[in-house]
Amino acid sequence: MKLFGREIEGIPQVILVFAAILLVAAGLCGLQLVFWSRLPSGIGGLFIATGLLELGAMLISAGGIVVFAAIWAGQSILERFARPPKDRVQPQFDTKEAVDEDDPF
Repeated sequence: MKLFGREIEGIPQVILVFAAILLVAAGLCGLQLVFWSRLPSGIGGLFIATGLLELGAMLISAGGIVVFAAIWAGQSILERFARPPKDRVQPQFDTKEAVDEDDPF
């Protein structure tokens, strides 16, 4: 059985994990809101604590997505512009022709 995301490695895999955490936490917050509105108020303390944990997970994963997406974009830009393309012709100088016989320096 082939699982989704096994072939993804590096920063995209980290972004995928943060996105999965964000989706699960958002779904649990929505589900909790539906149940909490129908329960008596005595059980509210537990739901507030778990709701705060879910909100914290959502904030951390959203921040992680933003940070790692910026890192990934920066790496892509550096890789594109730092190395010369393979098709570009590099200037080649012939040292024998470049040296002038009459020039003492």
